[in-house]
Amino acid sequence: MKITREKILSHIAKTTYQPGKMKELAKTMGVTQADYREFRQLVKGLVREGALMRGRHSRYMQPSTIDQVVGRLKVHIRGFGLLARSGDSSDVFIQARDLGEAMDGDLVGVALTGASSRRGEPLGRVTEIVEQVQGEFLGTYRVRGRRHLVSPDEAGVNRDIFLDGKPSDGVKEGYKVVVRIVERDVGYDGLRGKIIEILGDPDDPKLDFLSLVRRFDLQVDFSDAVQQEAEQARIDLDLTRREDLRGLSCCTIDPDEAKDFDDAISIEKIENGHRVLGVHIADVSHFVQEGTELDKEAKDRATSVYLLDRVIHMLPARIAADICTLAPGEDRLAMSIFIEVDANGALVDYRICESVIHSAGRLTYGQVQSVFDGRLEDAGPAVDFTDDLALMRQLAQQRTKIRLERGALDFAIDQARVVVDEESRPIALGRYPRWESHRLIEEFMLLANECVADFAQRRQLPVLYRVHRPPSSVGLVELGGIVSSLRVELGPDDEVRPKDLQLFLRQIADRKDAPLINKLVLKAMSRAEYTSGNSGHFGLACSSYLHFTSPIRRYPDLWVHRVIKRFIAEEKGNGAIEVEGLLGLGRWTSARERRAEEAERIYIKTKQMRYMEQFVGEQFPGVVSGVLRGGFFVQVGDFMVDGFCLLRDLDDYFIMDEKRHRLVGRRSGRVFELGTPVNVVVADVDWAAREMDLVLVEDGESGKRGKGKGKSKSKSKSKSKGKSKSKSKKR
Repeated sequence: MKITREKILSHIAKTTYQPGKMKELAKTMGVTQADYREFRQLVKGLVREGALMRGRHSRYMQPSTIDQVVGRLKVHIRGFGLLARSGDSSDVFIQARDLGEAMDGDLVGVALTGASSRRGEPLGRVTEIVEQVQGEFLGTYRVRGRRHLVSPDEAGVNRDIFLDGKPSDGVKEGYKVVVRIVERDVGYDGLRGKIIEILGDPDDPKLDFLSLVRRFDLQVDFSDAVQQEAEQARIDLDLTRREDLRGLSCCTIDPDEAKDFDDAISIEKIENGHRVLGVHIADVSHFVQEGTELDKEAKDRATSVYLLDRVIHMLPARIAADICTLAPGEDRLAMSIFIEVDANGALVDYRICESVIHSAGRLTYGQVQSVFDGRLEDAGPAVDFTDDLALMRQLAQQRTKIRLERGALDFAIDQARVVVDEESRPIALGRYPRWESHRLIEEFMLLANECVADFAQRRQLPVLYRVHRPPSSVGLVELGGIVSSLRVELGPDDEVRPKDLQLFLRQIADRKDAPLINKLVLKAMSRAEYTSGNSGHFGLACSSYLHFTSPIRRYPDLWVHRVIKRFIAEEKGNGAIEVEGLLGLGRWTSARERRAEEAERIYIKTKQMRYMEQFVGEQFPGVVSGVLRGGFFVQVGDFMVDGFCLLRDLDDYFIMDEKRHRLVGRRSGRVFELGTPVNVVVADVDWAAREMDLVLVEDGESGKRGKGKGKSKSKSKSKSKGKSKSKSKKR
């Protein structure tokens, strides 16, 4: 009998089950000696997921039997913790005071208190550290009298790590280092460590990348075995199972700087007046077979990480930037979906096939936008696709209208743009333009993903869906109070419906502070995630959604391709689908996605702050982008970067109006709320902490101006926000 994770869980769930040790459990389940090693790995995996708990005397049981939840702890920068649970249950929220000695990454047992957080998550407290996190951490080397220590950059390590004796002569005060924890105990100096790598002077902007890699444990290079498999990959034009679409006029549309193109599009009018949109996605699964070294590496990385001046690919360059790139004038293997729509853009039918395509052009967003704007002299090769682009433009507009009519949310949020030079120094800040050509591609990829999700749902295929759950009604009601005279209407039983939130966004669309409110709404919403069970996508207002269109850079897409291809093959009598462990795969890929997003965010913020350092003492206009009891955030000028103004620098006493999320001066009556225009002076920039101190300019004069680029103000500000270095956390 083959032992699976489902069989283990089923066995332990029996009412007759008596908690036993690993070997006892194996014996009662009839695990053979040959299968014991695999069995151990399955059990350990279930413990890591929180589906099983190893209790006293190493006996395994269900967490629910001891009124405790077990899982990996994630600590937020503001000090609280989150514990992900198996299945569709909400994360457990743990207040900072209830974390005890637990650190980010620890496997912990958490007792549920029966109360809920403001966002509706169940509250818990850490009762046991089941497995202490071991490993290496990035930090800054410090000397405190005769003591040598490392202040961790990782927010989840909430104490300094003390060293035994003076480290090697190669390290200097303030250098970035990698430290390994060798001993954990309670108390101020309970963490003991050893420096294992010296990265160097953090003032070197090139070190930002290396520090990020070490902080998030990102794998940059590929092993020899993975590279060897990639180099052996060859394009096989097997037309016995593929449709030959090389005569079809299709093209790719990507940013100017893109190096890999994994999606191409085509469009045709057919006899009945309908149009057929073709979305052609690189067939990565042909080259990355399940169980190979390539596949194992791709699954471990789960996603590519896109930084400002480089990409950490999920797959080697031979795959990602060569044979799977739909380069113009080259035969390439693809998975194609043809989507028939009527004159109004409504879906009529679709079909999926394996194909061979030959892209006729590599277009950029700017070139396509030039066609839309009638500037054909700037359109480059897009001129040759003018007729097709006109049809595509019309269809994209129709699909946008259809999505919005069904209640899909359309956030108007500007994206920060940071330009860096060859030395990794930031040389310009701003925002990316938002063009119609961007929306065209987005609409077509959304439509393709919806159709494939429908295909998988109807046939009950074992895929990973992209699920977005409704947000907490509590958070959104509070959000409505921030915007004077507006509120988020709720459905029956306080249910949040997409159309209700959409109406709210429409009401604020013409306000100057609309982008800021959009960001707050997005923060109040739950995160989309990958799961084996389909419960719909709230933000897109659709019942089934998944990711199909980027298998070069996302493992869930690659997985979907495999399942679809196997199903097609099964219909032809070529085998069956046997897939297990989808729940764990969904959690893993969701966690890897969050890691990548956090790394990308921190890299951008670091470069932004490095750039702003040159403006200490200079004055800029700005708008209030958030308020706290101790002060308010300001988005400075057109830089798309925020700094913080301390209330104690102002000649008034300000009261926090919690209900309307604003600060009101007791003497002056002055109000600071979302969107309030202000003038500020850049007083201090601490790029290492990614913080900028601002001073409000009143009556043409600033309050207390910074005198240089020291970090004293940044530290005092952090304390006012409850984010001092010793207490900083990350999610």
